[in-house]
Amino acid sequence: MIAHYPSSGVKMVPMRTVFLLAAAASLPWRQFVALLERHRITRLIDVRSIPESRRGPFNQAVLGTGMPDLWEPRPDLCPFESWELPQVRRELKELLNTSCGARLCFLCAPAEFHLTPLVRGLGWRVFRIAGDGHLVEDAGQMKTPGTAVKRAPGASHHSLQQS
Repeated sequence: MIAHYPSSGVKMVPMRTVFLLAAAASLPWRQFVALLERHRITRLIDVRSIPESRRGPFNQAVLGTGMPDLWEPRPDLCPFESWELPQVRRELKELLNTSCGARLCFLCAPAEFHLTPLVRGLGWRVFRIAGDGHLVEDAGQMKTPGTAVKRAPGASHHSLQQS
């Protein structure tokens, strides 16, 4: 259920909601920042195994300098093996429960967001922020963790692959 502020056109989403932004690499910096501002994001959790982008200015140095109070690298939550699932679930639950009302946005690779099934399993809703700014609820229609493959430095892509 998404409510609209009649005067501003800004969509308000229910509590216990997280956002994800996967198309950041293809956006100019100003548009990226505008999307975060438009959705009032107060914490940007970077769950890429390697916080860098081949096509845009979205690497660790730029994000750390450009938004030090907002950006938080969390490579420990990047795609993982099935044996890591309990630990990742605990870390994610702690992150969500200690968010203290922050509007969380996960910055992930352009592939499917690998944490959606876990986030939804903890009772949170997930909305994908499209490049044009509109919100799409992410139903988590993907393989569950355990099929994820971590990307090594220098690898060509970061995605979930079927086993």
